[in-house]
Amino acid sequence: MIRIDSNYPIEEILEFCKKSQNDTRPAAVNMDFVDWENKPHTLLYLLYKGKRFDGPANGYVICKKDERIVCGQGFYASEIDRMVYMGSRSYTVPGINCHALQGDIKDFIFDTARENGMAGIFTSMNEYNKRFVDGYIKINDPANFKTSFCDENGQWWARKDRKITPCVAYHSPIKFNQIKQWIIYHLWDSSYEEQLVAKLKTLEWIE
Repeated sequence: MIRIDSNYPIEEILEFCKKSQNDTRPAAVNMDFVDWENKPHTLLYLLYKGKRFDGPANGYVICKKDERIVCGQGFYASEIDRMVYMGSRSYTVPGINCHALQGDIKDFIFDTARENGMAGIFTSMNEYNKRFVDGYIKINDPANFKTSFCDENGQWWARKDRKITPCVAYHSPIKFNQIKQWIIYHLWDSSYEEQLVAKLKTLEWIE
């Protein structure tokens, strides 16, 4: 697992993105490598031109198998609220099981967020993947696991070998970057929720 920024060799990231060429999954759109310099939604643009993942509080995390990148996910202090991280541009190469690696990336991002004094973390979903909201919340709800417990550091576990992240779905879609999005959030500092909800309210999508 490697945390990178815009100084990382572009050739390796380009090869990672090329693996999406025949991928029909929605997330592959963000891996487009053709004319990426003019496509602000792409990983290559955000990483190398937008420099979204530069800085001590931001980053893009990659994992390799046989010296090739097989999955990655970014994180940065959100424009919505600078005290909350936003997960970004998660992708896994087609045909490779990276569930365990993605879990390791998530844990790394969460640990980094807490070390940097962040109040919590967002996950945003668009029209194409909002159907996963309920499922995501369910598999991270301690009430659904008889063996769940919270350790002395505030980390929830479904069992001794599986971390979970209890989260809340904001009741309304929001307008963020001119796109209708659904927000799921997890806060380590529960006292921050009122302030966060107040900010989300100002962004609520109006039909």
